Amino acid sequence: MNRIVGIWLINLFIIIYIGCGGQGKLTERGKSLIEQGNYAEAITVLSEAIQRNRADAEAHYQLGIAYSRLRQYNEAAEEFQFSLSLEPNRGDVRYEFGKVAWLVGRRAIALREFLRVLESSASDEQVREIMEITGEIYPVVQLTKSSYDNGSPVFSPDGSKIAFRRTKKRINRILIINAEQAGLSPQITIGSDEVVLTPEGFSDSTPYFSPDGAKLIFSSYREESSRSEPSTPSIFVMDADGSNRRRLFDNRDDALNPTYSPDGKKISFQMLKPISAVDTRTEDDWEIYTIDVTGKNLKRLTENQFTDASPKFSPDGKKLVFISNRDGNYEIYTMNADGSEQTRLTDNSATDFMPSFSPDGTKIIFVSDRDGNEELYLMNIDGTQQQRLTNSDGKDVTPAFAPDGQRIVFASIRDASYMQICIMDLSRTLTKAELLARIQKQIKRTW
Repeated sequence: MNRIVGIWLINLFIIIYIGCGGQGKLTERGKSLIEQGNYAEAITVLSEAIQRNRADAEAHYQLGIAYSRLRQYNEAAEEFQFSLSLEPNRGDVRYEFGKVAWLVGRRAIALREFLRVLESSASDEQVREIMEITGEIYPVVQLTKSSYDNGSPVFSPDGSKIAFRRTKKRINRILIINAEQAGLSPQITIGSDEVVLTPEGFSDSTPYFSPDGAKLIFSSYREESSRSEPSTPSIFVMDADGSNRRRLFDNRDDALNPTYSPDGKKISFQMLKPISAVDTRTEDDWEIYTIDVTGKNLKRLTENQFTDASPKFSPDGKKLVFISNRDGNYEIYTMNADGSEQTRLTDNSATDFMPSFSPDGTKIIFVSDRDGNEELYLMNIDGTQQQRLTNSDGKDVTPAFAPDGQRIVFASIRDASYMQICIMDLSRTLTKAELLARIQKQIKRTW
């Protein structure tokens, strides 16, 4: 009954205003209703205003706003377009048209509209939102340019080098690249100073520097092995220049993703649960272990029938962050370095994985596909304030902080046919000129 009375009052209001020549007041009334959150009523009032005067550009614009608030984006786009046909120089209309065009998948049109807004008199708020819609707000620099996939990058402790994995014909090799000022200078040379560290005959991946930068720990297995002597992925250590390669300890079960403790005394990694412990073991029965750098004192930290993997120490060495699917899907967890107090930090239906701590220990960076594809996210160490850092059509994975906490190195397929190593600079946001250049590049790719 209240709804019927409300509609009757709106119609009575419209009749009175039309009778008094109040078409302009109808538009203002519709705008006021939008500000109050009464979008459906605003659509009724503004539609009547347009019926009275179809050349009212402001009424079309406000009607587009009302439709967009109700997520009726195609209707909103139609009203914004009509408003622009009447008043082509209205930047506010062009900005809103670009946003809804992006939401309905008309990317080329959206980019064109955003470009025109930026080239005119865009507000700081509009510039920021266009950054977030079309990509990241922080600068991203591509470091490698190869015809093979790259991944698992990690900074050296002094920030001068990046070790990473390159995959060629399903075989992994570890390389190192110069990283001084990478991501902070536009003059960085793509693919400069690459050095292959690991030999042929092995598949090596997930490198991690020792705290003093003198060594690299990684997982490895032989490319070819006989049935009588199968190759098992194992933990290896070598000098940072690739010399003195050795196996850390003898393991019968697969061992992957090693990482040093901050004091350099222990190594944490994931290993398949021994068959003797679980006769019906599947390929997902991974547990987290620690071992001394001498290869002694192996200790299991987790024990269940699910996957616990990808451990990383906190900067003070007191905690480990890791992933587990014990609650139905992969989420981010932390635990004390002795395996106690295992706590879930993320809780959603998406896959959250590849976590690591920031250098100051206050944040955790990780990967999630919660928004449709794999992107980088950041959160507090208690799981609060989760925010997306990357925004690209291609996947962004394997993130790691630089020692200064101002850069993040990761692998991305955003602007290439293969996964490339990229760096994000967290010390500043994009300038307007950089945003313009990015959108112009996107327009060329789209058209």
